[in-house]
Amino acid sequence: MTVADRTSKRNSIVTMTKRAVHLDAVGGLLIVWMILVHIQSLTQSVLIRNRYMPLLFCFMAWFFFKAGMFFREKPLREELKGIWKRLLLPYIFFSVIGVLCGFVIECVLGTESIPHYLLRSAGQVVRWGG
Repeated sequence: MTVADRTSKRNSIVTMTKRAVHLDAVGGLLIVWMILVHIQSLTQSVLIRNRYMPLLFCFMAWFFFKAGMFFREKPLREELKGIWKRLLLPYIFFSVIGVLCGFVIECVLGTESIPHYLLRSAGQVVRWGG
């Protein structure tokens, strides 16, 4: 292995690990905060909302800011293909799984007719997105 090969290998390793660790740390902290806020909304706890929410109220704005830092122009066709693969396919996949799981539960419980369940599920997807 020549000196140039070793230098090239070392430079490629440095470029791969060259990240702004402080930005990742802030993002990680805010992800944990977002999880806690969602848990509190499910449990109706007022402790987080009233006492601690003002401390890190900017968590959503941070993710928009960070996403904008890495934005680059792409052709429309490439952008639409990326949106389809990243957003729409997982949305459709998990929506179908959710509807099927709900359908199985409703069949086991027998509380609702099949057409009514399918219409209600379609209405929820249209109204609330899932």
